[in-house]
Amino acid sequence: MKSGSRGLGRGMGRKLAARGGTWRCTESGEAPGWQGATNEHIRVYVSEEQRSQPGWIAARMQPGFRHGLLTALVLAVAMVGAALPLAADEHEIVWGASIPLTGIYAQAGALATLGIEAYLGYLNATGGINGRPVRLVSHDSGSRPEGSLAVFKRIMAEEEDVAVFYGDSTDFALLSAPEVNERYKVLMGGASFATALADPDKFPYQFLAGPTYAEMVGMLLEYIAEQGGKDGAAPRVALFHTNLEGGRDPIPYARERAAELGIEIVVEIETEPAGIDVAPEVLKLRRAQPDYVIFQGYVATVWPEVMVQAAQTGVDAMFMGTF
Repeated sequence: MKSGSRGLGRGMGRKLAARGGTWRCTESGEAPGWQGATNEHIRVYVSEEQRSQPGWIAARMQPGFRHGLLTALVLAVAMVGAALPLAADEHEIVWGASIPLTGIYAQAGALATLGIEAYLGYLNATGGINGRPVRLVSHDSGSRPEGSLAVFKRIMAEEEDVAVFYGDSTDFALLSAPEVNERYKVLMGGASFATALADPDKFPYQFLAGPTYAEMVGMLLEYIAEQGGKDGAAPRVALFHTNLEGGRDPIPYARERAAELGIEIVVEIETEPAGIDVAPEVLKLRRAQPDYVIFQGYVATVWPEVMVQAAQTGVDAMFMGTF
């Protein structure tokens, strides 16, 4: 069994360039103290002077939910800073967030919180945004879209001048959109890269920190088409996704794009996002014998056990995934 390389989104690809097996940022790569990021993990590097500032916490971010979460939050706050007056202002900037600290995504939420705290510690220790400190106000969503919506409404009611809000799921982004558009009109970011959210007419306040799910899967399929299948045959692909909105999002596009590229979709497997016995699903993979397996919509569970059992049962495939 082979392990697939992680694909870079188009937006990210414009920022990063491969050099000697590592990735470096072509825009911030010349900043003092930058040392690059290996393809095994993402680490935030800064100068020794910045490291010595009070409140700085060095953060190592493993790939996955918590890295995407921090990226979305950082980029959203950066956008807020660009829109604020240049004059220093002691008035703090409020950053609202719903984070899953209980429920199926609790592990990812806890790890993401460490990254957020590291970033805010550094940001505020080095002057905040235009001299204004940033205060995070967050509550547990329970890994449920209704929980996220309740957190959003609570923060918007209790806090003044919320500049940006982070939501933790596609379902929340879609659920909250009508009230965001009509009533709250606040910049929204989050862990969702749903294709629908890229429509500025329907979701004018939603900021995506990277390519959509459909674009991510499209990039993987293009890579697969370039690599080809076993013994020169057409590539055989399995689509393995959750039964949530974010998991199903790119599947129709994946079918269409695969057909255009001459790729055969040999099986589609849909499961709960966590807490399942994966043995029946691995059996489906063994019967289908794909060359590649694309995971969509999972965070920290299901896919690791699928890969372990697939290796044990002789599934010879390259495993890939999106954020």
